[in-house]
Amino acid sequence: MEELLDLHDALTQHRYDEALEIVEEMTAMAKKEIIGRIGSYIRIVLIHIIKSHAEQQMTRSWRVSVRYALEKIEEENQRDYAKGSYMNTAALREMIEKKFAGALEKASLEAFEGKYSPREFAKFIDAEAVKTQALDYILNGYPENEDY
Repeated sequence: MEELLDLHDALTQHRYDEALEIVEEMTAMAKKEIIGRIGSYIRIVLIHIIKSHAEQQMTRSWRVSVRYALEKIEEENQRDYAKGSYMNTAALREMIEKKFAGALEKASLEAFEGKYSPREFAKFIDAEAVKTQALDYILNGYPENEDY
């Protein structure tokens, strides 16, 4: 809110260079917030894919959560006024890498009644296959005929 007041003051006082700097700062803040939300949804997708790989099943509840997160990723990643997206494929892949360890830790608490540490739990999955599947879902959507 403070930035809006500063922007108003800069514009009314004809300090246009300062106003442009404020607009750029606000734009960067908004983009960072959007990317942060996308990262949170990517984490949800990863958690459920990790659990499905470990337990060799995808429950209806997990499937619904994955689909919801994928919808939100698509929604958040779409620019409103400009064509394109906030995160390209490379940036999405990088975010998957960034969120993987936390998702693995969370999945280890939820799968197999939480009896495995993240290190032990990691042996049940192929991390690269999980990451590839997550990116595929993000880019192409959740396949209707997939059970896990």
